[in-house]
Amino acid sequence: MFTRLRGYKIIPSIDNIDPDEAILIADALVEAELPVLEITYKNHSDAKVIRAILDRHPDFIIGAGGILNSDLVLRAADNKPKFMTSPGYNIDAIEEAKRYGIDYACGVCTPTDVINSITAGVIDMLFFPAQYFGGAPMLEELMHPFSHLNINILVKGGITMENIHKYLLIDTVAGIICPWIITDDIVQYKRWELITENASKALEYSKKQTVYLS
Repeated sequence: MFTRLRGYKIIPSIDNIDPDEAILIADALVEAELPVLEITYKNHSDAKVIRAILDRHPDFIIGAGGILNSDLVLRAADNKPKFMTSPGYNIDAIEEAKRYGIDYACGVCTPTDVINSITAGVIDMLFFPAQYFGGAPMLEELMHPFSHLNINILVKGGITMENIHKYLLIDTVAGIICPWIITDDIVQYKRWELITENASKALEYSKKQTVYLS
């Protein structure tokens, strides 16, 4: 799954959304050719959001974010998200996600976090909170001792269009969670076309950076 995310690099995110709005958001992202979204999983309605999107777009890459423990893994897994993320490390949550065959990126921000994740058999990780924990330079240094491993890093926390390019330069980064693509104002005023516009711009920028690096 994280290999598929590498094909997009850009991961829009949203929370506190109802299923009807979520479908329109997914439609807007599909129109932008960016069928990817992370939903912060907080309550039962978020389960309905995941189901609603996948019922309409079965191949949509939808992730459940904020999965703190094995109980939340269990609840979210019933709705078949394509991946999960957590702000921190929880071995019970990792093992539960393995049982369901769902890619689970636990939060890391120190070498010990990374080693714990690798020891648990997980090479998909979330660097969080990215900008507030040293940003791209910190991530590069953090990953350097593990450069011989096929680690996939998702990045989250304080990412903007002004600093995203720094993360796109890092080989281990599989995806960057971008909250500005879907803002509260856009949802409130139902400006779904702005989601398509924002997603298209971010995706185009990401592809240009990838071509530049290659």
